[in-house]
Amino acid sequence: MSNEQQLAGITPYILRLASYYACLGVGTYSPVGYAAFDKVVVSVKLPWVAKEAFSESCLILEVVFFNHDVQLRYVEFALTPAGFAGLPIVKVVP
Repeated sequence: MSNEQQLAGITPYILRLASYYACLGVGTYSPVGYAAFDKVVVSVKLPWVAKEAFSESCLILEVVFFNHDVQLRYVEFALTPAGFAGLPIVKVVP
């Protein structure tokens, strides 16, 4: 963990918690059992940007932790495609 992460209070626990809420999707959540946070907001910071190269396409999600409407921590996730699969929808005719 970097010194900057420690100073900002971004611990492995916060990163795991942020990834959990990011997986739930965009929205506002009220965590139960966490004294430090009473609201978590997941939002799209940068909408999907399709690039020419498949692996350069990106979406950025932001997970913000609040306590009494004061922003305490935030974590951003940059999501890029890692692979793809599926049945063909176009048939190539030689």
